[in-house]
Amino acid sequence: MPEALPSTWIVDLILMLMLAELVALTVARQLWGRGPKFADVAPNLAAGAALAAALRAELAGEHWSWMVACLTASLGFHLIDITLRMRTTAREP
Repeated sequence: MPEALPSTWIVDLILMLMLAELVALTVARQLWGRGPKFADVAPNLAAGAALAAALRAELAGEHWSWMVACLTASLGFHLIDITLRMRTTAREP
């Protein structure tokens, strides 16, 4: 396996910040009862995280199948997010 490029650390940082955002939103909702529900933000953040993971796999020189797997996962999370948003908007007057 080729050695990772030095630029992969920034993708790791982005992924950690995305996880921190999810935790912060969840905790804020638990404490104050305000903000988005976990189920409303998780698919969106998961899609973004999967895209970041695909970028990291490419920068690290991983086998192409890792990037394809990450992009496929991102598509799946994106479709879940769109489906949930469409259901929510269909219920609103």
